Amino acid sequence: MDAWWRVKRFNDNHNHPLIRKPSLTKFLSSHRNIPKDEQDFLKILHGCNIETSRQMQLMAWFYGSPNNVPYTTKDIANQRAKFRMEYRHADVGSTVSYFQDMKAQDPDFYWRIKLDDEDWVENLFWIDGASHRAYARYNDVISFGTTYMANMYKMPCAPFIGINNHG
Repeated sequence: MDAWWRVKRFNDNHNHPLIRKPSLTKFLSSHRNIPKDEQDFLKILHGCNIETSRQMQLMAWFYGSPNNVPYTTKDIANQRAKFRMEYRHADVGSTVSYFQDMKAQDPDFYWRIKLDDEDWVENLFWIDGASHRAYARYNDVISFGTTYMANMYKMPCAPFIGINNHG
């Protein structure tokens, strides 16, 4: 069944005051969007670990003033959250691929990964070739410290730091 509507009367009086300053339109949901080319640029900045507030400063510089940027800092933060979601499940694969490349370049590079029953990373260990060789030669001191649950995966990070006779 098709339904049709017919406009019998149209009243273009607004039930709210109109925005008089064009610079305020960026706060309207209908006007808040980041153009595709700027999303691509923000993705590059995100990949370089440029924080949200600094990204907004750069965009304000490009636009000539913070008031001229057609979106808000919160919009950039939301865009960055989307970027993080894109890579959420690709990071372990990228890490393993990187470690395989490192092993191909340096036979003393060592790494191991342990997965749990659901194939989630339980622990990950690596040592670069230079450190491996230095410890085999000097094995003076090993420092072990942890930062408990300090990352996005809620997993501890425990670096082993070797200190040789050169300090």
